[in-house]
Amino acid sequence: MIKPVGNRVLVKTLEIDELSEGGIFIPDDTRKLAQFAMTTGYFVAAGDKAWSDWGGTPWAEPGQKVVYAKYGGAAIEQKAAVEGNRKITFRLLNDEDI
Repeated sequence: MIKPVGNRVLVKTLEIDELSEGGIFIPDDTRKLAQFAMTTGYFVAAGDKAWSDWGGTPWAEPGQKVVYAKYGGAAIEQKAAVEGNRKITFRLLNDEDI
């Protein structure tokens, strides 16, 4: 598992489904492009100095849906055996980017 340090936070990006709500198949290329533009995900963890500039009070709890800066942080891919060996994408962001 990835553990953020300092003022960094870890966010799991939302995955785009293969089928739209209407049942239309969305090709892999289109899903990948949409994934890069996505700016929402689930807050996973924070470093020990996150939010210290704002009094140390966190504004997100693990598991909460958050919005982050579109091009903020670094994308990290990890294979997860729990989710059928699919790749899961995380974003490692500064605390001020969410």
